[in-house]
Amino acid sequence: MRQGLNRSLGAQPWLNGGGLYRREALLSAEGVAGDRRLAAFEEADLGLRLERAGWTLHRLREVSVLHRGHALPAWKVLGSRWRAGRFEAAGRLLKLHGAKKNGWRVWRLLAHPILLTAAWSMLLALALSARASASLKPVLWMSASFCALAIAHLLIKRDVRHVLTAWMDWHLMMLGMLWGVVHPMPERGAGVSHRVLADGVRDPAAGESRNRPFAQVRQPT
Repeated sequence: MRQGLNRSLGAQPWLNGGGLYRREALLSAEGVAGDRRLAAFEEADLGLRLERAGWTLHRLREVSVLHRGHALPAWKVLGSRWRAGRFEAAGRLLKLHGAKKNGWRVWRLLAHPILLTAAWSMLLALALSARASASLKPVLWMSASFCALAIAHLLIKRDVRHVLTAWMDWHLMMLGMLWGVVHPMPERGAGVSHRVLADGVRDPAAGESRNRPFAQVRQPT
């Protein structure tokens, strides 16, 4: 369980930070990594596929691991996420699931970058109309609204660094989401190559060894 993520108990759309899944459920939803073109939102992708396959995820009270965060400065973490394609994955997730049966969950998950996109689009439209009408009042009102939201956020969190990091994260997510939406999806790679082996695990009840198959996974070359 990572700090800051949803810790609500009971039925959940997906399990942020990882979880235990039945093999039967994973097979019915095309596996753990249904689309390896996603550099982030893997839990959301899996949860959406499992839900469409008829499964329900539950978060239990027990916590096995608590992740406290990163030791790196926030700007380095955001830069690393951008280079890794994690922000672009938001747009890819929207293209993969946004128009499907439970796609509303993706729109809700990406509410911040979607609302920012709408706000900046409106500000741009107002700026263009102001240029034609020679009136800056609409642009000033929209800019004042942005400032008011930022001030309200600061009053709630009472932490300038947290607010700056959050707004930078939202804007990077917005840019990455837009890029992921307009940029063509790369070719879907082939599945991970593997072959089934057999180990000689001794069965104490039977008093003899019996073979238990397991998969040896190899990354494709």
